[in-house]
Amino acid sequence: MAWEGRVMQCKRSLKFECIQGMCRSLLVVAAGLAGFWGGPNLEARAQSMPSTLNMSCAEAVKLVAKEGGVVLRTGENTFDRYVSGLRFCSMGDSLRPEWVPTRDKKECFIGYTCYVPSLDNKWD
Repeated sequence: MAWEGRVMQCKRSLKFECIQGMCRSLLVVAAGLAGFWGGPNLEARAQSMPSTLNMSCAEAVKLVAKEGGVVLRTGENTFDRYVSGLRFCSMGDSLRPEWVPTRDKKECFIGYTCYVPSLDNKWD
């Protein structure tokens, strides 16, 4: 019961020292995500992301192989994280082969994306 009182105190007074720093950690994570995704430079960050449309197929494949896992733009408003192998995915994920447009090819096999097999049918 004592910890519940501290949580309520934390919520009411915005003191972030409750439950061994848990409130502070959640606030820092939330603020970081809000700043990254909703900040004023969102468009600039998206434009600075490497685009497969500006690379040859060979360059895109080489980048994924070199980095192991990399987020790439594949169009004006599309992007994904591409990996060279399963070791760059989370435990329990599977690989899905991916073909993307590049400067010289309409469909270039770039590598894979990670996905959770149990959730796969929920998107169809």
